[in-house]
Amino acid sequence: MSEKALPKLSSSLARYIGVSVWKRMDDIRDVISIGKLVRKSDGPEDVDRIIKTLLKYGVNDNRIEEEI
Repeated sequence: MSEKALPKLSSSLARYIGVSVWKRMDDIRDVISIGKLVRKSDGPEDVDRIIKTLLKYGVNDNRIEEEI
């Protein structure tokens, strides 16, 4: 599924992003967000760094709903 969502990346990197998001993050739509940040020359360690950054600084939808 992630290979179809990220056609510009290699299939192995797209699969890695899909598996990593499935294991670590709540929203599978983050695959597309991460895919936009990854370059073709990036490897798994770069994907991990992006995921860690999003987990640390990303906006949580639950916090937004609680403020309203």
